[in-house]
Amino acid sequence: MKTSTRPKLIPAMSLFAIGVAGGLTLAVMAAWGDFEAAFYGFSRRASAPLSGLDCPALMTQGESHTVSIEITNRTDQIISPSVRTDISTPLEPESSTTSLHLAPGESGRLEWTIGPQNETAFTERPRRSGVAPDRGVDL
Repeated sequence: MKTSTRPKLIPAMSLFAIGVAGGLTLAVMAAWGDFEAAFYGFSRRASAPLSGLDCPALMTQGESHTVSIEITNRTDQIISPSVRTDISTPLEPESSTTSLHLAPGESGRLEWTIGPQNETAFTERPRRSGVAPDRGVDL
């Protein structure tokens, strides 16, 4: 006597399709901030990865996080690097420029709090900072 596997296969394939769709949705949501930032119009962007930048990839509605960057002076001179941030808001991006004065070998940390006030219609992730490091600055 033959038994059919078709009735058992339909729920399994349905669950598999739901899992694939959910995974693709999360992947697009995690990559959307990078895609949006690439076309945002930063006049000067860093060409090297920002290893000192700490930014959440995904946030839930109502959640708050701190975005931070640590900058180290690797030169033997006093430097004053500037960091410009553009953080999403429902209307216009919040822009700010912050400068640090770092002695040789000194490190400085800048922090910004992001939360529900920074949500937009398309994403819940803040736009990344536009950082143009000078020579000898380690991010």
